Parts: sequence; structure tokens; C-alpha cells
Amino acid sequence: MRKFSAIDPEAMGNILKIYRVSNRMTQQRVADYLGIARSTYAKYETMRTPELDVVMKLSVLYNTSLDDFLNPLFNEDTSAVAAASSPDSGNEAQVVTSAEKKLLEYYRGSVRKAEILKAAEQIFNADIEIINDIQD
Repeated sequence: MRKFSAIDPEAMGNILKIYRVSNRMTQQRVADYLGIARSTYAKYETMRTPELDVVMKLSVLYNTSLDDFLNPLFNEDTSAVAAASSPDSGNEAQVVTSAEKKLLEYYRGSVRKAEILKAAEQIFNADIEIINDIQD
């Protein structure tokens, strides 16, 4: 299988752990899903970069695109991999993409925060309506 030779195993491990914890999964549960030993999966979170097929399976497990899953690894700003609080999931950790980080930085530096929040709320509500229509 193809390996990600240029990827820092520690950075990859951080992403894997953030996704696993935010989805309330144990290492054993993820390992079972992948069909590997828990100790092998544990190495992915600490010192070994997984193969491409494993990363693809994990993006499916965590219901995220492969691009969003790996984006922080190919970004020079490694601080984009961070734990953040999600309003929909309490205090669970989630990956913050570089695009989300830029939006947050823009928002924090803006004097038009109320307008930004109003526009974001309108977009969010429109998305909820679309999701509800699809589910019905």
C-alpha cells in the first residue's frame, strides 16, 4: 500500500486522536472497524503513519471528506490542527481546518461581528432547512 512518506507521524497521530475522541470511540473500536490489532492502531496515533487505504477508511468512519481529513497535514500552518468546542456536540474535540481558522481570525479582528454572526446564522438556518427536506 502507498504510504505518506512526507507526513509527520506525530501530526497525523494528533488528527487521528482528535477525530476518534470527538466521535467518542475507543482505539479498540476503531481497530475493529479497520480489521487490525488495537496495538497497530495505537501506533498510528503515536509514531507510525497509516497506509492510504486505512486513511480512506477512517475518513468514511468519521463521515468527513478525505480532503478535510488530511488538509491540516499539507498546510504549512500546523497550528490549524487544534481541539475546538462545537456548539452541536458540547465540549467534544474536533479538527479545525485552516479555512475555519482563517474565518475565526477574521471574525476576531472584525468590527462588524454582529453582521457576520447574522449572516452566518442565516446560512446555518438555510442548511438546516435543506437537511430537513432531504431527511423527509
